[in-house]
Amino acid sequence: MRSGLLQHGADGGARGRRRQNVVQSLAMQSVIPLTIWAFTFPLPYLDAAPPLGPNFIAGTAVLLAGLLTYNSPKWRPALQKRLQGDKQA
Repeated sequence: MRSGLLQHGADGGARGRRRQNVVQSLAMQSVIPLTIWAFTFPLPYLDAAPPLGPNFIAGTAVLLAGLLTYNSPKWRPALQKRLQGDKQA
């Protein structure tokens, strides 16, 4: 009986860790294009960076849209509460 409880608890914990790993992976992937974009600004001691092309912009938009969509169950209720609170005021 006790081993069954441990297995059930371990399964739920593993599922949560997997989800957390996916979120962390998506967040880390979004840092790369943002870092590239940051280095396009004129910085001292660095040569002028070439302009970013439309493929870079589209890829970054798809990546960030995927991150927002995947995490929408977390932030959507808070946003709806806030919007409903603003309408009542």
